[in-house]
Amino acid sequence: MNPQVLSDADWSACHALHSAAHAERGTVPATLEAYRGQHNRALRAGEQLYWLAREGDSIIGKADLYFRDPKARTQGSFAIYVAADHRRKGAATALLRQVFDAALSRSCDRLDVGTDSDAGRALCEQAGGELQQELTQRVLELEALDWALVDRWISEGEARAQGASIEVIGELPEAEADNFVRLWSAVSADVPQPPGTPRTPIDLQYRRSKEAIVSSLGWKLITLVVREADGTLSALGDIMHDPRAPDLVRQDLTGVHPDYRGRGRARWLKASLLRRLAELCPGARRVTTNNADTNAAMVAINRRLGYVDTVRQSIYRFDTESFRARLG
Repeated sequence: MNPQVLSDADWSACHALHSAAHAERGTVPATLEAYRGQHNRALRAGEQLYWLAREGDSIIGKADLYFRDPKARTQGSFAIYVAADHRRKGAATALLRQVFDAALSRSCDRLDVGTDSDAGRALCEQAGGELQQELTQRVLELEALDWALVDRWISEGEARAQGASIEVIGELPEAEADNFVRLWSAVSADVPQPPGTPRTPIDLQYRRSKEAIVSSLGWKLITLVVREADGTLSALGDIMHDPRAPDLVRQDLTGVHPDYRGRGRARWLKASLLRRLAELCPGARRVTTNNADTNAAMVAINRRLGYVDTVRQSIYRFDTESFRARLG
């Protein structure tokens, strides 16, 4: 599959599969425009490969292979979706062969896949996958939010601020790069991830890449930071918003530098972000976020705010060579 040469009809068919997959999970799909932008950007960056399964003129399935490091390509992840009325007919197996052949040809020795169904978990375990991590997607409906609690957390944060303040960042100014990267690196180091997975180096180039990715999707990347009285950035929270689907806000990373924990910075930041959503993301009605189940502190904050668990995803890892042999 080359996204640059797909017809509009093919794009619509692929997006229909994407939407069907989200409907089965009870989650929100990207818009067609964002979906196309994501694929074209990843192709140019050399990060991702795609395959389509067709029956006649119809697209009935799709596979994605993503490399964590496009240069090294020693580890990756994959996803496969087949339309419900075409399952158990060999399409998924054919797509799997393509994915694992491509991984082996690029010396990628292990692949991860996520599943959010009991059947998928059973299949991964039967196929020799090793469980690496459990993630839960949570959703907060703003209409049901306890705004009194939000305002109380803001007041408590301001009372303990000791000269600190909260600021909004869009595109990161060059003058703030060192200050921001120092914070982002410290926060990212504590984000739970599957064992043996190399952490992505956090630097200005990585931030610029993230900004470019979000921009290519037609979304907005908004970062709130806590600035201490001496100018040091001590906490951050990222959100992403697609103005074409304004009701949904995607909460990304939220964290506090280890030197500033225990001062209520995380609750202050979370509450301030929610209070400012009407201004930052007009039309927002709900917020989604994903947390590793081992991230107890953030899970507790989100539950107190009223986030509801929607999807539990299990990440399994496969040895590329041995699993390809099982496929025959």
